[in-house]
Amino acid sequence: MISLIAIALGGAIGAVLRYLISTQLNVVILSSIPVGILFVNILGSLIMGMTFSIIELNYIKNPVVQKFITVGILGAFTTFSTFSLEVFKLINQGFLANALIYSLISVIFSVTFLILGIYIIRLLL
Repeated sequence: MISLIAIALGGAIGAVLRYLISTQLNVVILSSIPVGILFVNILGSLIMGMTFSIIELNYIKNPVVQKFITVGILGAFTTFSTFSLEVFKLINQGFLANALIYSLISVIFSVTFLILGIYIIRLLL
């Protein structure tokens, strides 16, 4: 139960940080691409990699704190950081083909199903 509370609190922090950073960057940097979310995804992946290494080196030993940071804060800040970590783990375990397949399927299917969801609702409403 403590882990779930830690994840929920971290998730609230991560979501608010994502919103604040991405919206402010979109105001400052006018672009035809969503630079705010792009920046958040890249920053989140960098921080997830650093956090993973810190945990791996046993600097953060408490599993509740680990989940608070990785699943909670960073998971809500950007799920792309979690996706990136999973791809790294596959590569690190020697499953390069699986990492590539997982990456392609994740991106293609996620975007496709998002579009499908939009069209389903448009057809129904």
